[in-house]
Amino acid sequence: MKCLIVLTLLATSQAVPRPQGEEEFAAEEGAEKIGELLKKLPSLLSKTANWIKDLGSIGDDIHPELGDAIRSGADYVNETSMNVPDDLHVKLQDHLNQLVNLTKSIKDDIKDGFNSVPELINQIDGVPGEEYIRDAASAIPNGTEVEGYINEAVNYIEPLADAIGVQGKNSSS
Repeated sequence: MKCLIVLTLLATSQAVPRPQGEEEFAAEEGAEKIGELLKKLPSLLSKTANWIKDLGSIGDDIHPELGDAIRSGADYVNETSMNVPDDLHVKLQDHLNQLVNLTKSIKDDIKDGFNSVPELINQIDGVPGEEYIRDAASAIPNGTEVEGYINEAVNYIEPLADAIGVQGKNSSS
């Protein structure tokens, strides 16, 4: 579970656009893009619902119940498009802050885990595939390096979360 959280954090930090320059500027630009996407979400969901509904006619060619099931799914997506909360920015900000806090709370355990890899590798003498395991393990970064990646992600996501919250306040004004 901890590794999944770290991988999510690392992937998120790489997936959000980052211009050259200061982290705050990057967070603001990333938040603007996310803010634009959140503003368009009801429309995107509505268009997706229409596309899925049209897909139902293809399902009818296979079996009428399949077409009905697809159209039923389209109705759920359409209903969702009409119920996107106005405070979605704030909810996203809260979730990102929870992710940052959780990551900070397990960061030392993750570092210790990565630092224990060499000790574990020393215990595999005679295990089938030992050479391959050692080769794979040599590519695993040490705990300090992983801690640096985590800190970089946290240092990017924290201001991003704040900027997303501000973006929501700006769009509701």
